[in-house]
Amino acid sequence: MSLGKIYDGASTIHSMVYADGVVRVRVEKVIVGVAEVPLSTYKIQYVRKALNTFIAWPTPLVNLVSDEVLSFMFSKLI
Repeated sequence: MSLGKIYDGASTIHSMVYADGVVRVRVEKVIVGVAEVPLSTYKIQYVRKALNTFIAWPTPLVNLVSDEVLSFMFSKLI
């Protein structure tokens, strides 16, 4: 699990176009570092590696935490 923000606008992450139902997020706090990211890359397989970087995340796994700062909690069921 992790906390971060969704970024609208660009439809690519690391030069890869992402599909419908996926959002671009920036992981800002790692809660469970050994949790697998749902859309892994060759560089990022676990949440601890996603800290302070942009990553694709399935929209159904994003939960609103705060309207004020648009922070989200991301989770993946293992």
